[in-house]
Amino acid sequence: MYQLFLTKEASLELDRELAYSEEKWGSAHARRYAKELRAKFNTVRKNPKVYPAHDDLLPGIRIARHKGNQIIYTIDDINERIIILGVPSIYRELKPRSSK
Repeated sequence: MYQLFLTKEASLELDRELAYSEEKWGSAHARRYAKELRAKFNTVRKNPKVYPAHDDLLPGIRIARHKGNQIIYTIDDINERIIILGVPSIYRELKPRSSK
């Protein structure tokens, strides 16, 4: 089974999503949602190629959807690692970064 790593950004997004879930629907719901996301992460670890590649976005990018989130990841076959790049909400408005 592959090892799972979350980037700092993915970890922050996950924390934000779970905090939102707790605020909106309560702590029991947030715990259930966290458990469901962990199960989805384990599915990815066991069979990382089960979700489609999105080479049109970037080579090697795969996306698993779970309810209102996308789990964006890449596979490092050499080191048997899954790297979670992001866990954004499908409802989040994406805004371009401002250049300073």
